[in-house]
Amino acid sequence: MKPLNGVSKVSRAGHLLTQAGLILYVLDAKTHGVIERQRDIDELANLLLAQEDTEAIARAEQQAAESRVAQCQSELSSARRTAQEAQQALHSAQVEALKLNQAKARFDERASQIDADIVELGRQQAAEQTRIAGADNAAAIAREQHDELRLVLDQAMALQAQRSGLARSAGA
Repeated sequence: MKPLNGVSKVSRAGHLLTQAGLILYVLDAKTHGVIERQRDIDELANLLLAQEDTEAIARAEQQAAESRVAQCQSELSSARRTAQEAQQALHSAQVEALKLNQAKARFDERASQIDADIVELGRQQAAEQTRIAGADNAAAIAREQHDELRLVLDQAMALQAQRSGLARSAGA
């Protein structure tokens, strides 16, 4: 065994070992209850300290959890705002798409009407050109008849003038 060099050791049973010797502990009824109570008080104090440490750790964990809950609630609120903004943007886009589809439908309807009008104008133009061609032919025929009638009239006038000149010469 090692020398103690001024150190004392106490066993669980209460025996004291020093450099000078060994002192055996014998239970005394008077002091044993006090010592036992003191030991109970010391154990309870140690248990209380351990419980206080456990409580402090639990409180720290609770605060950390509450902080995480608050952070998650903040993130959830932010995510809800973002989702609401996205839903509003989607609604606006759907309204705009509806307006554009209605405008396209009106454009298509108007374009179809314009195409029908162009076809009608083409038909009317062809009919007008046919009438103009017929009128040009009728005018050419009328000019020819006019020229022929003018020739006949000129001949008749010349003949009348000749007859009138002969009648004057015969009557003179």
